[in-house]
Amino acid sequence: MNPLNTLHRRVFTDFMQLCEEAEKDTSIKLFYDDSNIDQFDVGISGLEDTPYIGGLYVFRFNMNNDYPFNPPSVEFISRSKRMRIHPNFYDNNGKVCLSILGTWPGPSWTSGMTLHTIVITIQSLFSKDSITNEPGFETSSQSLINKYNNAIIVMKHNYMFKCI
Repeated sequence: MNPLNTLHRRVFTDFMQLCEEAEKDTSIKLFYDDSNIDQFDVGISGLEDTPYIGGLYVFRFNMNNDYPFNPPSVEFISRSKRMRIHPNFYDNNGKVCLSILGTWPGPSWTSGMTLHTIVITIQSLFSKDSITNEPGFETSSQSLINKYNNAIIVMKHNYMFKCI
């Protein structure tokens, strides 16, 4: 059996699972070219009761030849020049800090994880107290959380206004 065919079959299977989940979950959008699923974009809508509601945050997935033994690379592409919209996503280089991607300490990727695992994990970071994900801010006061959330709301609206 050709190991490359096995890897492509796994990429295809996981990609199709992600497509099915995106059809059921309106907060997840997929953008891809049918002829090349080795690179695709995932849009994640901000959830209710968070400062991210109403925004669409896009991540570019690049599959590698050793998937599923290693995670794909994921880049945050909805960047703002003014402010980091989330402590785990870097505007200057698109880095996504997430332990399962190997870009942050913590539980690491396993071959039993899927593309959907990554999307759900990223989606869970868009919380109403995301500033507490920043090292040194884990025990932030509600006042600081509110200031950060208000800054996100203003920045999100400014960004959306420029896109119109």
